[in-house]
Amino acid sequence: MNERQRDLFLWVWSRRRAPGQAAISLRGAIIGALGGVLFTLMLIGDIGADRASYTGVSALLPLLERGAKLLFLSVGAFGALGFIGANRVYAAQEAQYQAILQTGARVPDQ
Repeated sequence: MNERQRDLFLWVWSRRRAPGQAAISLRGAIIGALGGVLFTLMLIGDIGADRASYTGVSALLPLLERGAKLLFLSVGAFGALGFIGANRVYAAQEAQYQAILQTGARVPDQ
């Protein structure tokens, strides 16, 4: 990393880290949860309902039940992945930022 790259990283990361690790991890969890909703919407059509034993509107009940399970599980799983991923990236970037500051570099003003 040359001086210009170092200064660019320091300046950009000093702005991006302002909300804090908790807020950024929560943002990652929200994005992951939205991904879980999208995943559910993509798979909801493939959930087969046993229509032989149901008639009329009751044929939708197994579809809704399985869809709700899929939604619950996928939102939780994708949200957890988003939280963990954002938290790990933040921690890695912060460690690099602190290591560069320990060498005596300072954050540029502009």
